[in-house]
Amino acid sequence: MRFIKTRIWLLSVLTCGMLNGQTLFESYEAGIAKIPLEQRQTWVDSLLTLAVASTDLQQAIQIAHQESRYYNNKARDLSTAISYSQRELVWYDELQRYDKDYNQALYNTARFCYWDKRWLAAQAHFQKVIDKKIDSLKLARAYFYLGNISEKQGDPYAAVDAYLQGRLIYKAKGRMRSWVSRSLDLAQIYEEINSPESLKKKFEVLQEIDRALDNGTRISARNAVILKLHYASYYNNANYFDFDSSKSYYLKSIDDLLTMKDTSLLVRSYVNLANLYAQNRSDSALYYIDRAKNYPGSASTITRLLNIECDFYLENNRLNDALAAIHQSIEENTQNTFPIDQVPSAEIMDGAIDSKLLLWGLTKKADIYTQQYRINKQKDYLEQAMVQLKAADYIADQLFVGNRDDASKLFWRKYASKIYGNGAFVAWELNQPDQAFYFAEKKQAVLLTQNTSFNKQLEQLPDSLVKTYYHYNKQINKIQLAALADPSLGHSKLLDLKAERTAFLEQLSSTYPGLKGAIAQIEIESLETVLSQMDEQTAILHYLWNDSKRANQSHQVLLISKANTVLIPLPNAKDLSRQVSSFSELVMKPFQSKSDAANFRMLSASLYSRLFPKELQNYLKDITNLVIVADQNLNAVPFEALVSQVSPLTYLIEQKDISYAQSLSYLNKSKDVKRKTSYDLLAMAPVRFQQTGLVDLPATPEEIASASLLFEGLSFSDDQASRSHFLQYASDARIIHLATHAAANENPWISMQDSIINLADLNSLNLQADLVVLSACNTAAGRTLKGEGVASLARGFFQSGARTVISSRWSTNDKATQEILSSFYTYLDRGNPLATALKRAKVDYLQNADLSQKAPYYWSSLMLIGDSVEIKPRKNWNYAWLSVLLVVPIYFLRKKFKKVG
Repeated sequence: MRFIKTRIWLLSVLTCGMLNGQTLFESYEAGIAKIPLEQRQTWVDSLLTLAVASTDLQQAIQIAHQESRYYNNKARDLSTAISYSQRELVWYDELQRYDKDYNQALYNTARFCYWDKRWLAAQAHFQKVIDKKIDSLKLARAYFYLGNISEKQGDPYAAVDAYLQGRLIYKAKGRMRSWVSRSLDLAQIYEEINSPESLKKKFEVLQEIDRALDNGTRISARNAVILKLHYASYYNNANYFDFDSSKSYYLKSIDDLLTMKDTSLLVRSYVNLANLYAQNRSDSALYYIDRAKNYPGSASTITRLLNIECDFYLENNRLNDALAAIHQSIEENTQNTFPIDQVPSAEIMDGAIDSKLLLWGLTKKADIYTQQYRINKQKDYLEQAMVQLKAADYIADQLFVGNRDDASKLFWRKYASKIYGNGAFVAWELNQPDQAFYFAEKKQAVLLTQNTSFNKQLEQLPDSLVKTYYHYNKQINKIQLAALADPSLGHSKLLDLKAERTAFLEQLSSTYPGLKGAIAQIEIESLETVLSQMDEQTAILHYLWNDSKRANQSHQVLLISKANTVLIPLPNAKDLSRQVSSFSELVMKPFQSKSDAANFRMLSASLYSRLFPKELQNYLKDITNLVIVADQNLNAVPFEALVSQVSPLTYLIEQKDISYAQSLSYLNKSKDVKRKTSYDLLAMAPVRFQQTGLVDLPATPEEIASASLLFEGLSFSDDQASRSHFLQYASDARIIHLATHAAANENPWISMQDSIINLADLNSLNLQADLVVLSACNTAAGRTLKGEGVASLARGFFQSGARTVISSRWSTNDKATQEILSSFYTYLDRGNPLATALKRAKVDYLQNADLSQKAPYYWSSLMLIGDSVEIKPRKNWNYAWLSVLLVVPIYFLRKKFKKVG
């Protein structure tokens, strides 16, 4: 009854206003001050209902705009403010009116959503602000809001892209104070990425700021301190560690902050200084930790402080103190209390203040429990460790699948990889082989596996949609490639394209649920599935490298065969890693003397005994096929060249078929992909090169002739071996053979006659190849990505859809490579699986080569990564002989021409 009376009174107020000739907005302005607060929203909504009913949407827009500002500025009710601002935007859309008032409403809605932590809604609205290209300063702010949202979502590389674009606008407009503030934000993101490249970029940003200050730019006292703190943290990083420089900057900052009475920055400074002393193993770390505790700090700062305190206790073997500190850190991070041997719920962890610190905290806690088990041998510690590891695995997955940017996925993989080696050990000690296998697989090539699952789902889509997806990839990769030469280029367009691709994928995901699953899940094969697909003669060796810097640690190898699944420790982890590095350097050099050969044999035999301890050798007696899943610097080791017997000299390749896998989950996902090709072979052999610095390769046409003789298809040599021919035909070939030059640098490439093919080019292809042969130098080499293997050219071909790749670890010997590959194709033609064919080709070479050319340098560079299947040629002899007749005469004519010249 009271509600009805209230409604009647409200309507009477409105009616009086309208009888006096007022518009609805004028009635609103005249009456709003008289309305009791508890009735305000009801009265305003009645006005809006009347406005909509009378189709006077302009009046509705004005009222909603004022109310959104009121609830944001005065009532501090963001939810209601957002409700009114969103209705305002809907009415603008109905009127098709997109003027400066609309732009302001759009910008306000984006900010309200941001302040209310509605990240996805804020992201969408800020992207519209950018798309509309409204007022340039609002545009700059929108970029920084987008960067901040990306940072909060754990997508640091997307944050960098946004910050760079916003900075450019501020600088162009001469807003240097704002430019400095945002540059400091960018420096912070580079620090969080924490790679040598990002830290170098951070230092460059700091120097840019210094130059601006020298040229008269004025900044706040607070930003001046933040600049010093950034220099301090730069020198407090393992890559550029300088204790004295870092300490000096921190102490200067603390003096300034004590004068300014800025306690929030002061606490952070004490925390960072404590971290500096903790890295130096100095008790002064505790002094500065206690100083920091004397001041109120944000939950994020306290979380980090407790992490540093934990690290200090760990360095000094005070495990119980470390456990208490890291548990407090997790409680502070999640704003939740719980028993020390438990973890928060998934919902609470999802709301953590700092996901990266939560991941670290759970991982450290598990590590402490594992150390306590090693000391006391009590299984309870392992069970508690497993609880923490599963929680850490959950957080790592959320961070990984929440990103669309591969660079950010790799960022989280680097941090998550620390979980899985410990997880495999804990699971094995708890007699959980399935869980041990799960953690071993999670340590390897998850991103590659997920991309393969995604590509498999793409097969179900119409061709036009698949082409649209690859078109986005191609355009994005072009801009990223241009940015390598000039980082200021194309950031705005890059962000736009990524946003468009994300919207496109979300639209596809709603129509094709399988695609959504491939994007949002990490699929790991079960041990049961892997065993069901194995034969009696095959064994998988899953090597797990231990990242711990503590003494007396072990690496591990997980043996999987039909008969046995066993986790075997490989003691003295640090020394073994050093020996692996020494072997990797020695094996890529020819022997210059008998002593070189003797030294190599001794080192190789020693390394074999450590990677294949007696227990493992006993399990492998009846095994003929080895599948190696390597980890970290072990990726550079050719297992074929390990000396398994000193007298008579016997290499492992003479006893076993050997292949390599990025991960078993990836291997199985790749097997399931349906491949459709029109011809067996695409062979390309450029002879002369337009790029400067590349020498002629006159023998390459002869190399591809051996493949062309056995497999029908297309062969291009010399001028015809062009970039355009490769991009045109690569996606339709069952075997791709490239005999050319390549480089393993930050952006690996392989050369055609007229130009190069790089990872960006490969990412725009949808390869169907069962086999890619990269007969070029260093195609398996590259930067090691923690948890993902090597960022090599070979990986680029896998990323594009290849099933198996033969590539080289170092600069190959042309004559030896040609002999081995010619023999390889002959054995392949006889029905041998890929690994068997390559093994027999290498053994043939060993038996027939001169003594001076029997060194592993000549024959062990080529490695087979992927599935060792049989590839039988679909022979069309007329076509095959035609390819040979076209290729071989060109080779001999060029040879003759060269002699005459």
